[in-house]
Amino acid sequence: MRIIDADKLKKDLSENYAFYGFRQLLNDFYEALDSAPTIKTKQIKYFDEEENVWKIGSVIVDGEREGE
Repeated sequence: MRIIDADKLKKDLSENYAFYGFRQLLNDFYEALDSAPTIKTKQIKYFDEEENVWKIGSVIVDGEREGE
Protein backbone atom coordinates (compact mmCIF):
# COMPACT_ATOMS: atom_id res chain seq x y z
CA MET A 1 0.00 0.00 0.00
CA ARG A 2 1.23 3.48 -0.86
CA ILE A 3 0.32 6.43 1.31
CA ILE A 4 -0.28 9.46 -0.93
CA ASP A 5 -0.24 13.16 -0.25
CA ALA A 6 -3.74 13.87 -1.49
CA ASP A 7 -3.41 17.63 -0.96
CA LYS A 8 -0.36 17.82 -3.22
CA LEU A 9 -2.04 15.59 -5.80
CA LYS A 10 -5.12 17.85 -5.84
CA LYS A 11 -2.95 20.96 -6.28
CA ASP A 12 -0.89 19.40 -9.08
CA LEU A 13 -3.99 18.24 -10.95
CA SER A 14 -5.62 21.65 -10.62
CA GLU A 15 -2.60 23.45 -11.99
CA ASN A 16 -2.02 21.03 -14.87
CA TYR A 17 -5.49 19.99 -16.07
CA ALA A 18 -8.14 22.50 -15.00
CA PHE A 19 -7.64 24.69 -18.06
CA TYR A 20 -8.58 21.77 -20.35
CA GLY A 21 -12.20 21.86 -19.22
CA PHE A 22 -12.05 18.91 -16.87
CA ARG A 23 -13.37 20.94 -13.92
CA GLN A 24 -16.28 18.56 -13.17
CA LEU A 25 -14.03 15.52 -13.43
CA LEU A 26 -11.59 17.16 -11.03
CA ASN A 27 -14.38 18.02 -8.59
CA ASP A 28 -15.58 14.39 -8.61
CA PHE A 29 -12.02 13.17 -8.12
CA TYR A 30 -11.49 15.60 -5.23
CA GLU A 31 -14.66 14.32 -3.53
CA ALA A 32 -13.41 10.76 -3.89
CA LEU A 33 -10.03 11.70 -2.40
CA ASP A 34 -11.63 13.56 0.49
CA SER A 35 -13.81 10.59 1.44
CA ALA A 36 -11.16 7.89 0.90
CA PRO A 37 -9.71 6.13 3.93
CA THR A 38 -6.27 7.36 4.87
CA ILE A 39 -3.61 6.20 7.28
CA LYS A 40 -2.41 8.71 9.88
CA THR A 41 1.35 9.08 9.81
CA LYS A 42 3.92 11.34 11.38
CA GLN A 43 7.40 12.23 10.28
CA ILE A 44 10.34 11.16 12.47
CA LYS A 45 14.07 11.71 12.44
CA TYR A 46 16.22 8.67 13.21
CA PHE A 47 19.86 7.61 13.11
CA ASP A 48 20.77 4.82 10.67
CA GLU A 49 23.69 3.05 12.36
CA GLU A 50 24.63 1.04 9.25
CA GLU A 51 25.07 4.16 7.10
CA ASN A 52 26.06 6.36 10.05
CA VAL A 53 23.67 9.18 9.03
CA TRP A 54 20.49 10.84 10.26
CA LYS A 55 17.41 10.15 8.15
CA ILE A 56 13.81 11.31 8.02
CA GLY A 57 11.01 8.77 7.69
CA SER A 58 7.31 8.25 8.36
CA VAL A 59 5.61 5.97 10.86
CA ILE A 60 1.97 4.98 11.26
CA VAL A 61 0.29 6.67 14.20
CA ASP A 62 -2.04 4.61 16.38
CA GLY A 63 -2.55 1.96 13.69
CA GLU A 64 -6.08 3.27 13.05
CA ARG A 65 -7.49 4.23 9.68
CA GLU A 66 -9.62 7.30 9.12
CA GLY A 67 -12.72 7.37 6.98
CA GLU A 68 -13.76 3.77 7.48
